[in-house]
Amino acid sequence: MVSCRSNPPKLDCTFNQELFLESIQNYFNADSVRITTSILQEEIYFPKLVTVRIYVFNPTTHILNFKELNVDEPIRFDNYDEIENALKEDGKKFAEEIIQSCNLSKFNDLIIEYNKPDIKGNLHYRFINHYEEIMLIDYR
Repeated sequence: MVSCRSNPPKLDCTFNQELFLESIQNYFNADSVRITTSILQEEIYFPKLVTVRIYVFNPTTHILNFKELNVDEPIRFDNYDEIENALKEDGKKFAEEIIQSCNLSKFNDLIIEYNKPDIKGNLHYRFINHYEEIMLIDYR
């Protein structure tokens, strides 16, 4: 069970967030991109994640075209790990840009999620990549 708590920290960056999101949308030929902050806790005994989360809706990537996936007849990917690793590598440059340009002192994770929403907005084919390990790199 994942719980979301209210009042997450605000994201403070030196770049224009709208232009940043537009660059992600253009790079992935995505339908849309959204950035949020949240506090997540899967279970009471797991640590809280204070995250910056980027949602990439219906992207087209070199490994998977989300626009062609059918939400009514879900498929199972035999190469799930390969897809997940490729998507993580694709998002790395955007994660690095956030790390270099934003004050992340109140956050302990950065997530980029690729997904395909259905007509009601429910998310399918969710690939969630965590970049907490590169948050520790000093880019100065």
